[in-house]
Amino acid sequence: MIDKCVRDLLSIVDDPALVVGPDATFAHLNASAMREFGALGLPGRRLDDAALGEEWEAIRHVCERLRDVERGQRFETSIPLLENWYEVRAVSMGEHFVLLLRDITSRRRGGQSGEEPAAGTLLKTIIDSAADLIFVKDMAGRFIQVNRALNDVSPDLLGRTVHDVYAPDLADGYEVADRIVIESGKPCTIEETIPVRGEHRVFQTIKVPWIAAGEMRGVIGISRDMTERHRAEARIRQSEERYRLAARATNEAIWDWDLLHDELTWNEAIEQLSGEKPDHSIEWWKSRIAPTDRERVVGSIERFINEEISTWQCEYGFRHADGSYHSVFDRGFLVRDEQGVPVRVIGAMSDLSERMKAQKRVMQLQSELIHVSRVSAMGTIASALAHEINQPLASVGNFIAGARRLMLREEPEALSEAREALELAAAEVARSGEIVRRIRRMVAHGETQVQPVPLRELIDDALALALPNPALSGVTVRLGLREGIARGDAVQLQQVLVNLIRNAVEAMEDSDERILSLSTMRSDTGVRIDVTDTGCGIPPDRVQTVFTAFGSSKVDGLGVGLTICRTIIEAHGGQIWVERTDDRGTRVALRLRAFPDDGIA
Repeated sequence: MIDKCVRDLLSIVDDPALVVGPDATFAHLNASAMREFGALGLPGRRLDDAALGEEWEAIRHVCERLRDVERGQRFETSIPLLENWYEVRAVSMGEHFVLLLRDITSRRRGGQSGEEPAAGTLLKTIIDSAADLIFVKDMAGRFIQVNRALNDVSPDLLGRTVHDVYAPDLADGYEVADRIVIESGKPCTIEETIPVRGEHRVFQTIKVPWIAAGEMRGVIGISRDMTERHRAEARIRQSEERYRLAARATNEAIWDWDLLHDELTWNEAIEQLSGEKPDHSIEWWKSRIAPTDRERVVGSIERFINEEISTWQCEYGFRHADGSYHSVFDRGFLVRDEQGVPVRVIGAMSDLSERMKAQKRVMQLQSELIHVSRVSAMGTIASALAHEINQPLASVGNFIAGARRLMLREEPEALSEAREALELAAAEVARSGEIVRRIRRMVAHGETQVQPVPLRELIDDALALALPNPALSGVTVRLGLREGIARGDAVQLQQVLVNLIRNAVEAMEDSDERILSLSTMRSDTGVRIDVTDTGCGIPPDRVQTVFTAFGSSKVDGLGVGLTICRTIIEAHGGQIWVERTDDRGTRVALRLRAFPDDGIA
């Protein structure tokens, strides 16, 4: 039996509506159909009733076609009936078929063949062409109309409720929203999940009350698929979160300069760097650049924007709200539009202050370590130096005593001899003073001073400290060419040579032939110093580690001396390496930058 809700729905339809039951009998006619076909006594009669005549053959054909259509589908056609032409829209509802007929006789007789659809057909065409899901539900929650898009993704909805089709948790949500619209009589917009071909997708649904003749008839809904939009928004949120975390991890002030509106936007890190909340003016940034850097920095970024350059970077002082200046490293990337016009600059500012403080502290500790190494080196050669100082002091004592005796004689020739003795004493005092001055320079703890260092003086002073009496040590010193001027700190370079000379002398303790050679060489890349001995050589397995910490080639060595040598030479922009080592001895070479006045580019 036809449902009362369907009867009520058809009662408000102006066009004739006929309902055919599963047994091919006319189960119901609405008021309009009764007026149109009531004289035929259709209710209860079968479609194949011969008494209906051949005119109803078209209706029988429509129903036969409808039986072959999937449940819930519909189609349209035009048929002649009772000397009139009708546009027929047929749809199956459960076991019944509903036929909606619209009289188009006048249109056809006027020469129109249906090319200009009526307003209702046009509206239906528009609804069916919509990509959104559109549906109508009655008061019992049954679907009484769906558009093509909804029917494609969720077939078999007509005449059924959400509980007949969807999972309970989904159906309950749909039903609650319907009830709210019906009870309030007001539209509502919600987001809900709808299964589409096995995938749960997110839809934004607008539900409005369906009111006809002042009476609530049900709910009309339009659902728009928001799944891809939600996914895109999720990707954007993830990207923004990664950006925020990355910016927080690096503690960099990220900025975005809109060139079209001349507005500058910062992330929150700028407040820590500047000590205040910035405004969006580019002048705010310019005013906080150190005065000594401002012209250079502003000029460089303007050239970067106006020229064909894609990236910009600059280091400068940036003023904090407390008046102090931070050293910052700033860089940016230029964005152009399709016409190549600059529109944005995006960049990041890094605070270098803590890094520079750390570097300064490392340099300070390095300087202290080098100083300790020098003091330690002087301690190990103290006995030899003491002998070298005591010898001239003893001579001074003898010369002064002799001069005093000569002066007591009060003879003219005695005064001449006394004067000669005093001059000899003065020479010995000067010799002792020079030794003391060398020691003081060696152990002095001062700032690194880059200056021209003549290699001849450097080698002579280092030899005087490390090997004050070669004959006493049994070492033969051979000095080669000692030309060139290095660029560096004389005391630190002297420390390197003293260490290398001492190592060479110690390596030759058990050698029959003890020869120490020092020479220099100039090249296009700088100046080079070679220290060569005839000692036992460095074990092959330790050659690669002699300049690393604790990599000594000596049995009782700590492996610190040569590490400090490497640190000093590399700080001077040079290199130090073992050029040769075997049972005939070792040659250590070091290369330094030449002083510009030395004639080397």
